[in-house]
Amino acid sequence: MRGVGHNVMSPVAHGHRRRARGRGFGWAGLLAVCAACGSTRAPLVIEPAHSGSSAAAPAIGTRLERRGQELIACGQLFHAGTPVITWLDPGGFDAYRPHRTTDADAPLPLRPAPGCDTPSRLGAGRAVAEPGGSRVPPPTAWDLDLLRRQVTQVVLHYDAAWTSANCFRVLHDVRGLSVHLLIDLDGTVYQSCDLKERARHAGPANDRSIGIEIAHPGPLDGQPQLRAAYRRDADGPWLEVPARFGRSRTAGFVPRPARPEPIAGEIHGQRVSMYDFTEEQYRALARVLAALHRICPQVRLEAPRGPDGEVLRRALSAEELASFRGVLGHWHVTARKLDPGPAFDWERVLAEARRHAAARALSAREAERSRPSAGAAEIPHVLAAAPGRARMQAGGGQRSGEGGVVAAGEHRHDEPPPGHEHPPDLGERDRVGHAGHQPQRSEGEHGAETAPPER
Repeated sequence: MRGVGHNVMSPVAHGHRRRARGRGFGWAGLLAVCAACGSTRAPLVIEPAHSGSSAAAPAIGTRLERRGQELIACGQLFHAGTPVITWLDPGGFDAYRPHRTTDADAPLPLRPAPGCDTPSRLGAGRAVAEPGGSRVPPPTAWDLDLLRRQVTQVVLHYDAAWTSANCFRVLHDVRGLSVHLLIDLDGTVYQSCDLKERARHAGPANDRSIGIEIAHPGPLDGQPQLRAAYRRDADGPWLEVPARFGRSRTAGFVPRPARPEPIAGEIHGQRVSMYDFTEEQYRALARVLAALHRICPQVRLEAPRGPDGEVLRRALSAEELASFRGVLGHWHVTARKLDPGPAFDWERVLAEARRHAAARALSAREAERSRPSAGAAEIPHVLAAAPGRARMQAGGGQRSGEGGVVAAGEHRHDEPPPGHEHPPDLGERDRVGHAGHQPQRSEGEHGAETAPPER
């Protein structure tokens, strides 16, 4: 039988196989399949059909909805613990769309970034390094094992576009770029493509990273109109968002910086000041990072640090970038970028993400200890066996001289493999995806250029 890391065959195909032996199978069985751990060889265990009526079992043919808090990786669902709108959902942002969002007859972006003047806003695929060179595996080759071997970084951006809706418009319609995830002012997470895709967001990091654009108007420096857009009332500062940039999904939401005053700091030696992100964005981002760490364990919940233990405020060298595993700012990838800016609270986000990851690991262990034996008649469904625990790459800290990167001690939890952390939510493995996608490889990508639109 196929391991759970492979594409799961359709429920109809499984039903035919089971019925050939005189049995059906319950749709809930698919929802009970846990995510793959260190190997894709774990057996796929499917619940047999219910012999009697059950109030909990949906009727055959019932339309089942996604819970609304899942990320999609290699066509499989992973619980994120925060609302996620995917490209498959109403109101979602679709990076697979081979034309502008407002004109189906206009396939090319208005002002494409270098090498991005193509109908596809995605690269042809992640290039996998091999001895003697690299190769781009075909789309059908991307299962969870390959994704986990390949993805080692998350790159954070502020979008300088005020809202996620405007950010996606600038990326897709104007620049021909893309990003996996966007986090709006109210904390709503949008996923525009499967995590396996090579999104165009951070130049040399695209092959090995997942990109996240966080809605924000950008630095205050030289922007008097932006400074004026931050109003004040009895509760402190709030951002007045122009109507043309769109509204948050949360009715009546008022975006307020998590800290009341502008925060200044140096990045690449340049002094920059900006207001903070919102509390809702920080909470959502911490949960998303915890989920991404569990989907791709090589993405450690750590940032590049100097010998003093502080997060580096400079770009990494090519060697440092290639060896780093964890969470990066766009400024770590290139000296041309300042995002996510000096106000971004690295320590808060990383600490919260670690707590979420640790809590889910603990709840999974407790659930495993309390689960009766698989042979008990009252068990409604059987979870896939876990032959081992996923572990992040070992490596220890490395110093590359004064001001070099210090890879902090590995934050390793005694945890079950990704996908087992929050049963049953994290075990849901319905196949979803975007059929017929044939992305085109573009040369000379230089990362996202999401400068604020004309104001």
